[in-house]
Amino acid sequence: PVLAAGGCNILLDGAKAPQISATILNEGITASFMPPTLIYSLIDHANAAGIRYTGMRHLIYGAAPMPMARIRQAQEVFGPHIAAIYGQTEAPTMISAITARELAQDENIESVGRPCPFNDVQIMGPDGTILPSGETGEVVIRGDLVMRGYLNRPDLTEQTIVDGWLHTGDLGSFDERGYLFLKDRLRDVIISGGFNVYPADVETVLASHPDVAEASVIARPDDYWGQRVEAAVVLRQALPRENWARSAPPRRSTSSPRCRSARSARSRATACCAWSNSLNEGAPARDTARSRMDTLIYPVSTSRG
Repeated sequence: PVLAAGGCNILLDGAKAPQISATILNEGITASFMPPTLIYSLIDHANAAGIRYTGMRHLIYGAAPMPMARIRQAQEVFGPHIAAIYGQTEAPTMISAITARELAQDENIESVGRPCPFNDVQIMGPDGTILPSGETGEVVIRGDLVMRGYLNRPDLTEQTIVDGWLHTGDLGSFDERGYLFLKDRLRDVIISGGFNVYPADVETVLASHPDVAEASVIARPDDYWGQRVEAAVVLRQALPRENWARSAPPRRSTSSPRCRSARSARSRATACCAWSNSLNEGAPARDTARSRMDTLIYPVSTSRG
């Protein structure tokens, strides 16, 4: 599309935030697609350098969710030009999309938009029932552009495509306007004390702290809860080891947490940890961190309840 419109594509090989920032400013870049982690790096670089990317007219992110606090920061640094797409390779790349104008509205900031043309997107319950607006289930899709199966893997095809519906493995819900809101990956849902805990909810709360650059949450086995919630955080500025808090003794609460709220998300973050290095700028933060939680180096706080 850029070349067809008479534009110019600029390709950078292995560039970091300072080089990308300089290219945006010096070359007059007006449009780009980036994963959230790269946007985070550019936000932090821009704030440290006191610059803004006022020439950017279209910045689309995808490949991983972006917390609400980070979206607002991006809108401040790049202007109200942030749009998002949601998709996967098995589907037609874009399952849904949201424009910058829509994303600038408070009620849409956590949405991935509305289904793209030629897609039939629904929310399905565990029993295969299509769920109404407001109810959370697995995002499923069908249409002429959806893949017919995995090459030479009929077993995976049978698991993924059932009765014509491609199962994305993502949990989400539609609101009454038809906007799609994602909760988490189906396989990442944590069942702690009988309650469903969505790692993305906890990550959003952690990421809202001004000192936290990135956060990622997984489950650990727990004799009391069945599963406990653990988080890896990357701070914006490194702290000396002597400033790290020591692990507090575990405590148990007899009260039941309320689900699907920020309060619940905070209460379920049972073990926050510091990570030795920042996450890979080129990879989705959540998938990278969740797959490498064994590299956590030091627990900074522990609580239950």
